[in-house]
Order: sequence, then structure tokens, then C-alpha cells
Amino acid sequence: MTRREYMSIYLPHDRKSSEKAAGETVERIPQIEAILNDYGDQGWEVVAMAMPLKMSSGVYPELILKRPKV
Repeated sequence: MTRREYMSIYLPHDRKSSEKAAGETVERIPQIEAILNDYGDQGWEVVAMAMPLKMSSGVYPELILKRPKV
């Protein structure tokens, strides 16, 4: 049986960029993409997301990540 480890993170962000995809305007958040790409390089994958967490400085998504335990 594969053993796994889990991590919960909140992703602060304050910058967005817009682009067209499938004829619709979508917003991308480069800060979150960079954080998730970094964790992905370490073997983590997102398995769940919860919204929102309201903090004094904004609203942030919470993500649950997992990876095989070595």
C-alpha cells in the first residue's frame, strides 16, 4: 500500500491577469500558479480546494496537497 503525506496551504494573492480562452475572458493568478508549480516540482498534487478563508488582508483559497511518502 502506498503511504502518503498531506499538506494544507493558504494561497495569498493580489495580482491577476486576464486573457481569452474558448471565447471567454478568464482571470489567471500568476502568484498561485508559481507556488503550485513549485510544489508540483517537489511531487505534491492538489486533491481538494476550499473557498473562502477571510483574513484581515483578503480572501484566500485553502488547498490540500498530497504526495507519496518516501
